[in-house]
Amino acid sequence: MNIVNIFLHYPVGIMASPLLLLGFIMLAYSLARIKTEEILVGRSGFFPFFLKILPGHMVIYGRTGSGKSNTAKLIASMLSKRIPVLILDWAGEYDLDNFEKLVPGENFQINPLEYISGDLSEHIDFLVDLFGDVFQFSDPMKFMFRRTLNQLFKDMRAPTLVQLLEKLDAIPLKSYYDHETKMAIKRRLAHLIEGRALRTFVGSSHSLGHLFSTNIVIDLSVFRSVHIKILFTLILLKMLYDYVVSRKRFSRKVKHVVIVEEAYNVIPYRRLNYLPSIGERLFAELRKYGECVIAVSQSPVETSWSLAKNARIVIIHNVLDKDVDSIFGIKANPPFSKLSTGEAYVIQDNKTRYVKFFKYKNKKSRREITKISRIKFFHVLSFERKNHDSYIEIE
Repeated sequence: MNIVNIFLHYPVGIMASPLLLLGFIMLAYSLARIKTEEILVGRSGFFPFFLKILPGHMVIYGRTGSGKSNTAKLIASMLSKRIPVLILDWAGEYDLDNFEKLVPGENFQINPLEYISGDLSEHIDFLVDLFGDVFQFSDPMKFMFRRTLNQLFKDMRAPTLVQLLEKLDAIPLKSYYDHETKMAIKRRLAHLIEGRALRTFVGSSHSLGHLFSTNIVIDLSVFRSVHIKILFTLILLKMLYDYVVSRKRFSRKVKHVVIVEEAYNVIPYRRLNYLPSIGERLFAELRKYGECVIAVSQSPVETSWSLAKNARIVIIHNVLDKDVDSIFGIKANPPFSKLSTGEAYVIQDNKTRYVKFFKYKNKKSRREITKISRIKFFHVLSFERKNHDSYIEIE
């Protein structure tokens, strides 16, 4: 498949040169022995370019229209033929072949409070940190939230958000300040038990075995609230972490891939003296279990510095040069801000390469292109016949 892609994506004129054709034949022979963790994604100059996919995380940066989503789609399409890929689609733009599409509140549900494995107190700590980060709980709010969770999990293993708010209501108050704290929590969480959010976060969770062993796109564009999208993403990453830990799936090879769009919402910028966010901690922990997490964002200065510094692969499409310089300290020619759609610099194995990424086309797009090509061909053919007949008549 890689060899075929090379010949399809390179100009026909190149094949006309005997020396270059011989070089491609030698290259094709070497590709027959390529390692399974490498995928062909584009070309660097006249040479094919491969990404080496290993456990850890990868980041793709680029402004709107720079081609970062196409790069993510291309990588997902190539990897999905070997290992399962899960895509958290924030904008509803992923329409990939051989991927099942799940829509929260319609054919997909998760319970944010569900306890899967491990120590229960650690699970409660995570929930307090998660809800505290997403909804900006104060310390008194975190204390009351933890107290509510402790009482709730004494009664049931998998409580719902509705039951959580009911338990919160039942907590006795000792002062007016307690009343204000309780109401502040309720105001922040009330929209989670209404409309689509209620249909998504109620009841038992989707089968984790199916979710993490199949090629799946989860369409988060159905949510208008950014807070719900962030909560959903982090809960799903935590479920993935609990799932791989419970299976004791330590691996040096990639067993599963997760693509997170709009990653600056999940792993936002933080100062050096601030503690890592929940998203950062999950990204760091998942690499031990054969997970590759791909973060897609607009600029390196919008995400945590650790996301870029600790990434195995960094793909930089068109962004501001000063943003790249401030994080990576590198300059390039042509500059990052002058890159065309689909062009990028790739930092891999401590080397920076200029790469032109292939254009991803699904079956529907290919059928449309084939149909248009046929229409154009018959139009040209009929035009030539018409002109030929006119020529004969004139003679």
